[in-house]
Amino acid sequence: MVKKIIKEINLPAVALSYFALFSLAIIENSKSPIYPNLLKEFSLTHQQGSWVFTLASILGIVATATSKYWLSKYGIFKAKKYLASFLVVGTLLSALALNNFHYFSLFLLGCAFIGFAMGGLSITMNLIIDENVPAKWRRQAFSGLHSLYGLASFFSPAVIILIVNLGFTWQKVFHALIVFPILLIIFSRNKKLIPSIKNDMPQEGSSLNNSFSEKESDSFSIKKVLPFAFLLSFYVCGEVILSSRFRVFTQAIWPLDEETSQSYLASFFAFLTLGRIVFVFLKVPFSNRVLLSSSLAFSLLFIYVGVNFDPIGFSLIGLSMSIYFPCALDLISESFPKNVDKALPYVLNVIAIMLLGAHFLIGTLTDYYGNLAIIYAATIFLSLALMFVGLSIYQPSKLTSTE
Repeated sequence: MVKKIIKEINLPAVALSYFALFSLAIIENSKSPIYPNLLKEFSLTHQQGSWVFTLASILGIVATATSKYWLSKYGIFKAKKYLASFLVVGTLLSALALNNFHYFSLFLLGCAFIGFAMGGLSITMNLIIDENVPAKWRRQAFSGLHSLYGLASFFSPAVIILIVNLGFTWQKVFHALIVFPILLIIFSRNKKLIPSIKNDMPQEGSSLNNSFSEKESDSFSIKKVLPFAFLLSFYVCGEVILSSRFRVFTQAIWPLDEETSQSYLASFFAFLTLGRIVFVFLKVPFSNRVLLSSSLAFSLLFIYVGVNFDPIGFSLIGLSMSIYFPCALDLISESFPKNVDKALPYVLNVIAIMLLGAHFLIGTLTDYYGNLAIIYAATIFLSLALMFVGLSIYQPSKLTSTE
């Protein structure tokens, strides 16, 4: 089956998209395992520390909100080169803030560059998949793409553990991670690695150009896309809140030391990765909506297990969440086949706005009500996502994985 998929897709373009996600994910998710250390390093409250995530979300909003203009001007692949450069600058500034200048404001500036790169790359890499993979393999391609998010997230704490074991301080983490966006720039500029890409610019008649035309299709409207934006936004808020503050709430609920909590966090991302990799090769005879609902239901169940019985429940949330994002993206692609380039940036913009509010809200609630506020908020977010899965207005998605 793998050989059949490879023959039918634009492999170099897909590979570029995959590596872009891995690069930005391993950098962004490095903030989660070092978050308690950042609070101590810069003497911050949880509310102040939340700006590490909040500012990145703000710049992500700027990137997605302006995507219509920079995509139409530069095209998907040329834009990816510039965004990779932003990722390098942000990583460099973060490294300098922790090791040379020790200014929290400089670290936040690095977060801003990384946030803009994340917002932009999240659009380009998903559009590349949508335009270079046939519909019958699309759900599996999205799963493969976002399995790399889990893989990178798993490696983030592992990189920190390795750095410390080699005798370096945790502050050196961004020195090690900067290699990934540098390689992304090289990959993006090497035409030999992407020989099937003839032209960076949008072509006349392409879906990208069509999506930016003044005449919109009758099948697309903000009202129709809102349920999809909310079912994905509330999920992302729940996942990011749990993963970014995993060590904080696990050590508050259970008597765990730093190394043990790191291990449970690594297990969370390992399960997230495993689920998405399996989903790439497993033909599932269920609609996207059924899979989305099951993912959320099991995630809520594992939260209950983690709080009341064993912290391994928190790690298992990664497994139940693993299929959600690729299935949600495939549902959007199926629901707006002629307008995915309009629907996707809008959905990602809503995600960024809601994630911005979620980070600020959790930082404030944690300061006032304690670390258990993280669990309560994540439970509410996931429950709301489940509600919007039911409220989405389109017919159940086609079984693309079994076609």
